Amino acid sequence: MDIAYAITPFLAWLTAGTLKFIVNSCRARRLAFGQIGYGGLPSNRSAIVSSTAALIAF
Repeated sequence: MDIAYAITPFLAWLTAGTLKFIVNSCRARRLAFGQIGYGGLPSNRSAIVSSTAALIAF
């Protein structure tokens, strides 16, 4: 199994989670640790699924 199939979804999840934290912190004007893991944009689950689908397509 190619390592890209494990690393790509993880990096997509990490990127989406980081962006969500930054956006929610800017909106609340304080660190938004309480909103980590909730829905919204960018969605962590959709980032994982779309990155895996794109990896398979390529």
